[in-house]
Amino acid sequence: MSTYALPNILRMVSFLSLALAGIFPALPVPAADDPVLEPYFVANAAYNRKLYPVAVSQYREFLQKHGNHPKADLARRGLALSLYALKQYDKAMPEFAALLAKPSLEKSINRERLIMLQSQCMLSSGKHEEARKLFIEQLRNLRQPTFRHAAMAAISDVSFARSEWDKVVEWTAKLVAAKPSADQAARAYYQNGFAYYRLDKPKEAVAPLSKVAALDTLPEWKTRAAYLQGECHSLLKEIEKAEPAFAAALPGMPGKDGDECQYRLAITRFLLGKHEMAQADFQAYLKRAKPDKDGKPAPYVEDARYYVARCTLELEDFNQADRQFSSIARAEGKFAAKANLWW
Repeated sequence: MSTYALPNILRMVSFLSLALAGIFPALPVPAADDPVLEPYFVANAAYNRKLYPVAVSQYREFLQKHGNHPKADLARRGLALSLYALKQYDKAMPEFAALLAKPSLEKSINRERLIMLQSQCMLSSGKHEEARKLFIEQLRNLRQPTFRHAAMAAISDVSFARSEWDKVVEWTAKLVAAKPSADQAARAYYQNGFAYYRLDKPKEAVAPLSKVAALDTLPEWKTRAAYLQGECHSLLKEIEKAEPAFAAALPGMPGKDGDECQYRLAITRFLLGKHEMAQADFQAYLKRAKPDKDGKPAPYVEDARYYVARCTLELEDFNQADRQFSSIARAEGKFAAKANLWW
């Protein structure tokens, strides 16, 4: 199979980033009648002006002296947000965790956003399993659809990265049932199909993969789904269905992945008896397939040359087929004997 699989797991944070757009609220800074609150309001003012190091020091001063004050939860939220803004995720996580551990919070604190921010810290710190566990535990508290969709997408992504295919099937099915955005749905359908493919269930993989084409989503997902759909149809010996899938995928596949798809399309058309089209595809593969940096030829060069000659023979251009087979038969290679037979 082509190496055209999913992007790096860290791309999952893009859905979370979209969900967290506008996460930094403006914090109140009235005059402090109570001297105790002076560092708290100074911290809020610094936070609002994005002077996060100052905000961190002032919030910590307030919490160290007045950890049980009614404003303590708000101060801890401000501290966590400031550390998050500074990308000091390891320091922000204990503050978010302390707030999430409380059964009740000050009413202006949005628990859902705390969950999303904590998970973003975990993912950005490489703590993918911890993020998945947090989302599974807290999913019941995520009522806003954007947050729920991002959480289920992250659970699916972590499961995918860990090759836990049964869990991928489970969570991608939950995600698409929740009616997410088109991009999230496309990613979920692709992951669902890929999981079934890896579970040696190509028949089950075809259904979700086929749904991606109709979505208003990034071309990347349509390309990935089409290629894998072609793979599954090939495994199922449904060659006539594999051809349009590979053809749909080819324009969007770059580099060596595109080389692979070009070759697979050529083989498929050869098996269907479309020899003129197959010959053109094999020739296109030979033109685009380049040696690697060490000078090693592309993987299917000998195969493609042999099949070009086979197509030429099927098209009854016997003089040209004679020259092509003789060239292959006289050279050393795995197709020399076969070429000699046809020659």
